[in-house]
Amino acid sequence: MVLVASLWKNGLESSVFGLDLRLLQKMRSPLVMDTETRQLVDAVVHGGLKSPLVRNLWEQDWGTSIRRPACSFSPNNQSISHLAALERDGWTRIDDYGLDMKALSTQVSKALASTPPSTGDKAAPIKTSQATLPALEPLLRNKTIAKLISDYFGGPARYDGHTILQLLPSATAKTYASYQWHHDRCGRRLKLWVYVHDIPDLSYHPTLVARGTQGNLYYSLDAGALTILSRYAGDYIESRHTIDAMTGVAGGGFIFDTNSIHSAAESPGSEQTRTAIILEFHPHHKISALKKAGLSNPCPSNPKLAAQNGWLQGIPGYQLYPLDK
Repeated sequence: MVLVASLWKNGLESSVFGLDLRLLQKMRSPLVMDTETRQLVDAVVHGGLKSPLVRNLWEQDWGTSIRRPACSFSPNNQSISHLAALERDGWTRIDDYGLDMKALSTQVSKALASTPPSTGDKAAPIKTSQATLPALEPLLRNKTIAKLISDYFGGPARYDGHTILQLLPSATAKTYASYQWHHDRCGRRLKLWVYVHDIPDLSYHPTLVARGTQGNLYYSLDAGALTILSRYAGDYIESRHTIDAMTGVAGGGFIFDTNSIHSAAESPGSEQTRTAIILEFHPHHKISALKKAGLSNPCPSNPKLAAQNGWLQGIPGYQLYPLDK
């Protein structure tokens, strides 16, 4: 109890999900070098630091010093502290990425037209494609976005590709797992969403984020085959957290940390389709450490595609997102 009291005094927060270490990191940075914090993590997180997964996510996510001051992104001459929002809430909305949406929408439609539903069944819940999208390239050369991502990670970021995701009206909580509240079992990671059309309300199934949950080191990280332990009852989450809906307009979207507890809005009875492009970013050294330990977490989300294309260090050709070492 003396140990926990000391850490609480320095900013430790905890919940039924895990340890929130964000404030504590500011007082005892870097946390991986702090003996008392290590003792607590070893004692309360399932598997402790003997677990390769817990140890690696602990070292990779909390091994950096305090991150740099907030930067600003200025669409339409509006200065918004997106890094501050990411740190506080786990997400930030971008109103306009500055892309040629006519060209991008045409490329997305062409890609999806040649893509069957994910199971080959007309009632399948989603269609996905990793087709090349030339109109997306300016986003990957946007220095302000790249700085936001690297500042959040506290160091260089790697780019691990994009996926076109079309969520169909036939999706239900039984056929589309992301309608369940969950975290991605990867620790700190960013996904950038670009909306191909307006997502004005819940009938379009926007992502929902439980605000401020991205700082958790989850007790159940090392659940083995019991990945269901990373999923939570909606009533419980919604009664204890502020829920933010990732609505937005075509050409805009949001960036969020997938360590946040999140879901998609199911909206039963809705006939709306949601089409978006999702770009994925990891901090350097994290994926290589996980793979070296023989772990199979979904980092990156499509490891088979990465292996087939030789993208083991990230996708080459982007100066703002150097290859991992």
